[in-house]
Amino acid sequence: MDGWISLYRQIKESWIWKDKEPFDKRSAWIDLLLTVNYKNKKIPYENGFIEIEKGQTLTSIKQLAEKWKWSRHKVSDFLDRLEQDTMIVQVLSLIHISEPTR
Repeated sequence: MDGWISLYRQIKESWIWKDKEPFDKRSAWIDLLLTVNYKNKKIPYENGFIEIEKGQTLTSIKQLAEKWKWSRHKVSDFLDRLEQDTMIVQVLSLIHISEPTR
């Protein structure tokens, strides 16, 4: 299947997104896509600032586990699997969405 679709970040405000059920793998992946920056941004971090680039987000296993209602182990395994498939790159807690291969 070729092509792409626009997915507005507003979907996260929808009743369907706010369901109390744990995320499945597809929902977790879409959540990562919706969470990453669409442009470079400096954010306060510890005693200074950190530059979060387009396609990156700053998070933690703990934060994702709480959001997705998963165990930390399940989140870690999922992120490792995405990284093995070159869908993301993990740098500490920085997640970078890889460019799709064509």
